[in-house]
Amino acid sequence: MDHNENTGILLETAYLTAITIIIVVLGVHIPGVMVFTVFLSAIPLVIITIRTNERITLLSILVSYIIIILLTGQVISATTAVLSCGFAGLAVGYGLKRKWQFKELLVLASAAYLLSILAMILLLNYIEGVNQIEKLIMEPSRQWFAGLELRMREMIKAFEGNPLYTNNLEELKDRLNMVEDYIYVINMLIPSFFIISSAFLGYVTVTLSKIVLKRFKYDSKYLPRFSELGVSKGMTIVFIVSFVLLLFVDQMTLKAAIINVNFILSVILMVGGLAVLDFFVKKAGIPGAVRVIIYLTVFGISLILGVILPFLHPANILVLIAMADSMFDFRKLRHGREDGGQ
Repeated sequence: MDHNENTGILLETAYLTAITIIIVVLGVHIPGVMVFTVFLSAIPLVIITIRTNERITLLSILVSYIIIILLTGQVISATTAVLSCGFAGLAVGYGLKRKWQFKELLVLASAAYLLSILAMILLLNYIEGVNQIEKLIMEPSRQWFAGLELRMREMIKAFEGNPLYTNNLEELKDRLNMVEDYIYVINMLIPSFFIISSAFLGYVTVTLSKIVLKRFKYDSKYLPRFSELGVSKGMTIVFIVSFVLLLFVDQMTLKAAIINVNFILSVILMVGGLAVLDFFVKKAGIPGAVRVIIYLTVFGISLILGVILPFLHPANILVLIAMADSMFDFRKLRHGREDGGQ
């Protein structure tokens, strides 16, 4: 590698590091865009890892951390921001550089984000002396449900004595009695929320990195498009088994674990079902804007029908589509490009 090439890579690393710093600082000062800066700030680190090596990326993260502290004067915010993008940028860059297959790459990216989330929670627990899950998730949930409960009691009071609203009154009373159950379910599903959020951030980071890397002449065509994602037969079987087990298991710890597994798999299946629909709509040659209108229309109709017949709820339909595709391979992709679950 000659002197000019070394200089070019050094300059490239410097401006990519600067981009990371700018994005993170925006996230620190504008909390409303923080969810976007989490994965956007990881992408320059992905490129640095691919274009150089992991040691240079670690150095870039360290330099970014120091400069962000100097610019913001907020050590804790800078630490959590760098944690949120550092692990993921390094992990995705590592996997892409070695051309890992989609499933392994997504697991690696998701694990990196999950590690970041857990590290931030532990750090803030230690610094503030307050349980962050209780502070950020459970307490707001209780406040929201308390407000909902108050409005429902006011509606019950308004409907009482009016025979026209007898059915509505009974339904409201039933839902009022279930408020505590909803809070319990949210508490039980917190592990699932973390895992699903991490997987979402991982997928977005991989996808955006793939788009940006085209400008650097990096070949990532082996990675599947969204319409080519799917689930394996094994995942479908595990989902069915976990669903059946919920009907028979009474031990609370075991039941909570099965509920989390079932919920995670149901979300994966919903995404898989949406990918199947997207595949066939694309195959029909329908333009992107029209596809969005079709999806929204079908979703709205299914949502209305789902109120009358819960089986027709969009989530249930997508799950069934994904399960059927895993068994019968409607898209004939199994022997071609690797899908998201195999």
